[in-house]
Amino acid sequence: MKYLRRNRVQAELAESHSVSQSTISRAITAVTDLLADCLAEERPTLGHLNARNIIADKGYIGRGLHTPARTQPGRKLTELEKEYNQRINHIRWPIERAIAHLKTWRILHTIYRRPYSTFQTTVNTITGIIFEIL
Repeated sequence: MKYLRRNRVQAELAESHSVSQSTISRAITAVTDLLADCLAEERPTLGHLNARNIIADKGYIGRGLHTPARTQPGRKLTELEKEYNQRINHIRWPIERAIAHLKTWRILHTIYRRPYSTFQTTVNTITGIIFEIL
C-alpha cells in the first residue's frame, strides 16, 4: 500500500524493511496482482455506457454529450438553463470528488516506475480499493 499510495522508490522501501530491492519488486507485483483479482467485482465497468447518456463538463461541448449550458457573450443564461446547469452539476460533483480522490494516489499522477505492462493492473487495483472503501 505504501508503494501504491505514495509511489515510494522501491530501493527506499527495501531499505526501510531491510530487504533487497528485487524482493520489494516481487512483493509489489504479487500483492498488486492479488488485490486486482480480489477487488475486480468492486470496480465498475464502462462497457454499458452510451455516449448519449454521458454527462461531461463544458470542455466537451459539441461532442454529443450532456454538458452544462454555456453563457454566450452579451447574453445571460435563462432560468431554465440555470436549472439545467444546476441539475447537471448536482450529478457531476460526486464524480469530480472521485477523480480528486484518485489523484491523491501519487502513483497515478507522478512518473510510473514499473514496467508499462503492469500499469493497467495497478489502476485496476487502486480503483478496486477506492470502490471497496466507498
